[in-house]
Amino acid sequence: KIANDFAPVLKFFGIKPSGNLFKDISSLATNLDEKKIEENIFKAIFQCYDTDGNGSLEKDEFVKLFKDIAVALDDEELKKFDDDLIGLAYKAVLEECDKNQDGVLQYDEFKAALSNLKGY
Repeated sequence: KIANDFAPVLKFFGIKPSGNLFKDISSLATNLDEKKIEENIFKAIFQCYDTDGNGSLEKDEFVKLFKDIAVALDDEELKKFDDDLIGLAYKAVLEECDKNQDGVLQYDEFKAALSNLKGY
């Protein structure tokens, strides 16, 4: 039972379950580093908000992400942003991070935008 419950965690980190829980946990512990964890989290966030699954975040998907960030950070100023103001924020992010200038955020561009927020 525990091994089955743990399988999604292993999958999230790209580790194929062996059927031996101890071996799987050991593999997880030895193969993970901060960059891998961050990469997987960024990918999971991107996939959650890329609701049409086309590999990019369009404005409407960005609006939802922005609103969820405001709630998660419990930031009263960000919570006051309406869709038009968030649209302007999206435009600013595109100007900074849309390297191929296709008008949407691809995964690598999204990752760069999040990294910029973190101060990297």
